[in-house]
Amino acid sequence: MRRAGLLGSVLVLISAAGFGMPGTLSRIAAEDGMGPFAFLTWRAGLGTVVTGIVVAAMLLRGLVALPSRGSISGRDRTALATLLLFTAVVNVAMFLAFTRTGIGVAMICFYTYPALVALGAARFLGDPIDRGRAAALALGFAGLGLVVAPAILATGASVDPIGVGLALLASALQATVVLLLGRGVGPVPTVVTAFAMNAVPALCYVALAVAVGEAPFPLGVTTDRLALIVLFSGIVGAAIPSLANLRGIELIGASRTAILMLFETVVAVAMAAVFLGQRPSALQIVGGVCVLLSGAVLQLPRRGQRLVANPISPQV
Repeated sequence: MRRAGLLGSVLVLISAAGFGMPGTLSRIAAEDGMGPFAFLTWRAGLGTVVTGIVVAAMLLRGLVALPSRGSISGRDRTALATLLLFTAVVNVAMFLAFTRTGIGVAMICFYTYPALVALGAARFLGDPIDRGRAAALALGFAGLGLVVAPAILATGASVDPIGVGLALLASALQATVVLLLGRGVGPVPTVVTAFAMNAVPALCYVALAVAVGEAPFPLGVTTDRLALIVLFSGIVGAAIPSLANLRGIELIGASRTAILMLFETVVAVAMAAVFLGQRPSALQIVGGVCVLLSGAVLQLPRRGQRLVANPISPQV
């Protein structure tokens, strides 16, 4: 049990690192003339290709089996369709929030979702909020505040109600996605879910890219640097973290996954410092340590503790 918890924690941190990269990568891509929806299309599209290859290889080796149509209940089909749609909307809502208000403000609003997950897990997954988890939540959010507050103060960001509303919408949808994954989607294997969570948003993004005129062939890739950026973003920033995140949820549950995903912000700040020259202050470094410490505290074994999230799939 402890080994599974450690593996799950590592996988979630890997996924957080991957998901923390696209913000900086999209900014670099924008400098070369690539629009945001074109970037999202490439990221999700390449993620679809990679996860599709993984699914095909596992099917050929008999490691997973596609469920028959009759084996998926109406409830599971609804849950799967909901999480696919919400996954697509979350990214679009956050991008629009970034255009309306400061990135720091939007991130603070978005990262209210771990608290929403903890509350939802207590209600729907039987995962109670004990004193240790409450303390970990408080420590994690305090650290997150230290990470983003200096950036907000430095830029003098104003709070736009529409931008805040979009970020809070993304937060609520992300919490719903995590809770749906925590409950599972019936007999659908994890890798197939990861494939769908890249493929369906990719179709949505390419439609948006065409609608706003960002889709001339080859969909915004006009330089070798852009080709490398979208390749890296699709594999390291989409495919790998998608697979790692779903498996991590299986092993450690929705609430702990949500809290460990706060590490995404730490990675985003570090990426911005290295590639965009946005150096973290001492307070941001302290905040990053607090975020990591909150995850470590949450993983300390407690007597009688058990994993409460239902498996997404028994085959993986």
